[in-house]
Amino acid sequence: MEIKSFREWREVYALKLLEEGKTTISKAAEIAGMDIWSFIAKIKDSRIIWVKDDIVSKDLEAFK
Repeated sequence: MEIKSFREWREVYALKLLEEGKTTISKAAEIAGMDIWSFIAKIKDSRIIWVKDDIVSKDLEAFK
């Protein structure tokens, strides 16, 4: 993947941090220079997995 601009680099970097669990979705949106809803659309388009199974499992257990 060739990155063509600083803005694109910021988006890719923010997605990488989110996918690795190194930042929150709101902080990643800030890093990308996007509002949260636009960034969520970017996440959807990128098809990254940003919520890990173990976190979901813990939340489900707590809910029970």
